Amino acid sequence: DDEGNSRVRPTNSRTELLQEVLGRVQFDLSQEDPPFGIEMVDIRIKRADFPQEVAGRIFERMRSDREKISRRLRAEGEEEARTRRAAADRDVEVILAAADRDADRLRGDGEAQAISILAESLNKDPEFFSFRRSLEAYKVFLNQRTTVILSSDAPIFKFLQSPGEGSSSTAGSGAAGTVGDDPLGIQ
Repeated sequence: DDEGNSRVRPTNSRTELLQEVLGRVQFDLSQEDPPFGIEMVDIRIKRADFPQEVAGRIFERMRSDREKISRRLRAEGEEEARTRRAAADRDVEVILAAADRDADRLRGDGEAQAISILAESLNKDPEFFSFRRSLEAYKVFLNQRTTVILSSDAPIFKFLQSPGEGSSSTAGSGAAGTVGDDPLGIQ
């Protein structure tokens, strides 16, 4: 009732509220004439209904509090996501840089080994090395769509001639002499 609600002042704590209600009930029971012989030991609130005039405001306040908590949690989650993405991006860059460094080192090691093998093969068989250079020149020369007119004694044709014929004719003319000669005949 309105009279009962006006006698209970709002408090901050549920315990304080329960103690205040228990005190008022005990006081009211002690004022009864004749006394009923009932001693109130404890009282519990099973349900509290808000007055109609304040219920809407209370529910709106509860909703706004929940929305505030929701916004705060979303902001914290987004911040955590940004932090984790930044850390992952940093890790990716570190890993890629290490992979590039290792790839460059391995590529350099491979090229050094290839050069070493080529130098070793040149020292073992200079004529084979000259043959290999000629094949590379043929590959470049034959892949292009250009017309080139060469004489039949051009050094590029040295390996296309029969074994006895190519070495005797070119050696005598001095056209295709040493290992350092360009297979296309261009010095």
